[in-house]
Amino acid sequence: MSQITAIIFDIGGVIQKSDRKASSKMVGLPEVDYSALFKSDLDNNYSHLRKGIINSTQFIDNLYPRVKQLNPDVTKSQVRESLDFLLPPEPEMLQFLQILKSRYQLAILSNSWPEFMQNAIRAKGTENDYLQYFEPYIYLSYKIGKIKPNPDAYFHVLEQMQITPEQAIFIDNRPDNTAAARSLGLKTIDFQNIAQLKADLQDLG
Repeated sequence: MSQITAIIFDIGGVIQKSDRKASSKMVGLPEVDYSALFKSDLDNNYSHLRKGIINSTQFIDNLYPRVKQLNPDVTKSQVRESLDFLLPPEPEMLQFLQILKSRYQLAILSNSWPEFMQNAIRAKGTENDYLQYFEPYIYLSYKIGKIKPNPDAYFHVLEQMQITPEQAIFIDNRPDNTAAARSLGLKTIDFQNIAQLKADLQDLG
């Protein structure tokens, strides 16, 4: 059996919690309505943003008219600000990452876009800077052009880290993403909270 040498983390919903309620409030819509605009992914707008095929300005130009149909008073700047909806990481998570860094190679694989990363970028050099624990293994979908749960996203990380699937644990809060990683041979954890994460990692050795 291969020894675990690397742990690959998702960001949103794992390292940083998402405040989608505040994001929806920013554009004056119920959370379910605003989320539906992303889930429907009309014209592959959201997928193209996360793959880096279009930039944030192009994405907002496409999204804004749809939001405005639901709330005529919304401004384009409010739509842009609503894309930055991640909360700072909890202190316990930061402490745990520091411990893990001393034992494993840590990596990030995240379906993301520039605004999604603003919170983390602003935190660099502060007590909330978690990116320091993952450098140089930070793989953001809009930069690598690959999104989960497509296999090529996971293979990209494994190849860059020069490890096999059996040497890695993948952590995500979305079952479709962990199922895809598991099918490729990675061990996986469906993230719920930090206490559960610690227990599951201990079980996996």
